[in-house]
Amino acid sequence: MDTFRYLPFSIRSCKNKFQKLKTMSKNEIYELLEINAPGENSKLSDPSQNWITHLLIRVGLILGILGGIFILTEIVHYGSNDTLAILLGCILIFIIWLLFIVIETIVLQVKNKRILRNANLILIGFVFLLLLMVLSTFR
Repeated sequence: MDTFRYLPFSIRSCKNKFQKLKTMSKNEIYELLEINAPGENSKLSDPSQNWITHLLIRVGLILGILGGIFILTEIVHYGSNDTLAILLGCILIFIIWLLFIVIETIVLQVKNKRILRNANLILIGFVFLLLLMVLSTFR
């Protein structure tokens, strides 16, 4: 007699998923968790995935663009009322840059470049942490 027959649907589905998980092979579990099986060559040690250079290019790009905007405003001596427009322009450029980083992260996931994808996710997390720190000062 099946005692799970009288349980709610969600508990029965959990039981089915657990039984499915018990029947999975170790290699399927390793693939699901994105780790290498013992004795298997590392897929993550691809020399073309240099994450340090990847991050330096992305961070350098946004710092260069925003720094260039501030330098140009000092050289050209814009009027005193342009400060808000410059700040809004920098925020807009930063949002566009963040959107491109998110799109690139999705593309890297599809191309199975996990190291570069993780580097982008860390960068996105750092940006949101920085944003929360800045917004917490405005009370």
